[in-house]
Amino acid sequence: MSDEEVRSLNRWLSRQSVPVIGRAEKHTPLAAGLDLLVQRDEEFAQIETSVNRNPQAAAVLVQTTRITEQLSVKAALVAESLAYATLQGGMEFKTWLATRPAGGSVRVADAGEPVLLDRDHRLTMTLNRPGNRNAVSVEMRDALTEAFSRSVWILRSTGHG
Repeated sequence: MSDEEVRSLNRWLSRQSVPVIGRAEKHTPLAAGLDLLVQRDEEFAQIETSVNRNPQAAAVLVQTTRITEQLSVKAALVAESLAYATLQGGMEFKTWLATRPAGGSVRVADAGEPVLLDRDHRLTMTLNRPGNRNAVSVEMRDALTEAFSRSVWILRSTGHG
């Protein structure tokens, strides 16, 4: 496949309305068009099960993720809020709520910082609250606000802002 054919296929893949998941042992030129690249059949099967169980949430997730890459932080937060509100009004969310224990949410304590920062050639922010599936809480919101503030400062301090 020529470089132009790969670029064309990646553009087409990135326009799909559903999650585009690839499975490969190593990097593939088509990775740029994928939402997720996994290495093992077990990973692929687990994700496939989740997408099939919640297709609306999966589609909203990939569309929101794709578009927020092109937006300012403020606009991205608005888009994510709209996506979340959309999902809360849907049947998948109602079904999920029905499976939750009575009496409120279950809190799982996680140790460490809620947002981990790693700066190499770019700034990587990792949400670090797996106990509640990285749900946005006051603690997470404050940590993200601080991380975004630092990233702006980092960009400005290096002359790129």
